[in-house]
Amino acid sequence: MTDTSRPNDEVPTKVSYAKVLRNRSLFCLWLGQLVSRSGDFVFDVAIIWLVLRLTGSVVDVGLAVGTSQLPSVLVAPIAGVYVDRLNRRWLLIVSDATQAGVCGVIAVAYAMGWASFPVLLALLFVLNAAGQFTGGAVTAMLPRIVQTSEIAAANGLFSVSTSFNQLLGYGIGGIAILALGPDLPIFYDALTFVFALSMVSLIPRAYGSPAREGEAVQAKKPFLESFTEGLSFIRANRILLEIVALAITANFFGGAIGTLLGPYAKTVLKGNASSYGFLLASFSLGSIAGALVTGRVNVRDHVGGILFGGLAAAGVLIALLGFAMGLWEVLPIAVAAGFFEAAINIPLQVLVQTKIPGTILGRTIGTLGALVGLTVPIASFASGGVAAALTIPVTFELFGCLMAATSAVAFASFRELRSAKY
Repeated sequence: MTDTSRPNDEVPTKVSYAKVLRNRSLFCLWLGQLVSRSGDFVFDVAIIWLVLRLTGSVVDVGLAVGTSQLPSVLVAPIAGVYVDRLNRRWLLIVSDATQAGVCGVIAVAYAMGWASFPVLLALLFVLNAAGQFTGGAVTAMLPRIVQTSEIAAANGLFSVSTSFNQLLGYGIGGIAILALGPDLPIFYDALTFVFALSMVSLIPRAYGSPAREGEAVQAKKPFLESFTEGLSFIRANRILLEIVALAITANFFGGAIGTLLGPYAKTVLKGNASSYGFLLASFSLGSIAGALVTGRVNVRDHVGGILFGGLAAAGVLIALLGFAMGLWEVLPIAVAAGFFEAAINIPLQVLVQTKIPGTILGRTIGTLGALVGLTVPIASFASGGVAAALTIPVTFELFGCLMAATSAVAFASFRELRSAKY
């Protein structure tokens, strides 16, 4: 594999996953995230089942998921400031080390019988707070490592590997939890963070630096001024405002559905941790297909149509989950929903990366994440009460229909996003 001293904007004759992986720095970043994310999805299954074992309450599951999502609102904008001020390679190493330590503490506490629900909530907040630095640093480093014309392929590669990890992590994770309990799978997640930080340490420090033209200026700015610049840029950019408005509504319904999938597998499908894992793995299988198609097809001139059409299709499929009462009826629907999720997310991420200058990329993405993610904790906290009042299937039917309706209204209203290109 070869590395480049600095990416340029020359358009290659053909962009492929194999080509971008020949960039040594990208390979190290990708491999570290590949292994780390494998542990994350095992953790996702383990922690839901751990909460169900500790409390047996669907409301507490909502509290746990909502607490995990709070850092995307409270911490992400702050993390974005430091992503633009500090070396992103160093931030990745520190955040990976922090997440490894927290996962280790959760695993040991449960194994020794010390775990309590309030302590678990605190640890989940810290774990996901550190993750905001990881996500922001990885997203901001990509445009520094690869050529502009290769960003879509690089994002597609990360999406495919993430979905592949979801497929294995959710499927194997459910079986592993049944056989070993939740503590050992969580400890495995801790080890994957250690591997990720070792791979990041192999990336040249220069690739972790923010864009050179803004690096010295950002270091001298007051924190509050740097913090508000991302929000100011979003307010002045109509297409970003439309993205925020659309995503806030979609994330509310999507967050509620994601929170209820564990209780849905247990109470509606009459399954166990393995059933929950297979359900999540089916979403991931569809996401792999969606990422492969989207990463290899030129969608840059049709981003708006893909976003609105994919969101409407995902809403219809979520509503169908409310009518399907058996696992084998649910899995094909989940595969299709995962496909449209990936088909939406990849073009959207590339659109954001290409519309924001590198000097403020970390702050703007962090603020975008906070604005977009604002409703997810609310949805997670509220979804348990809504499902208790309406039943889980009826909640799926209602929220799926509302998601599809939101897409139709947004398509008619958001002219900039409807015609967006990158």
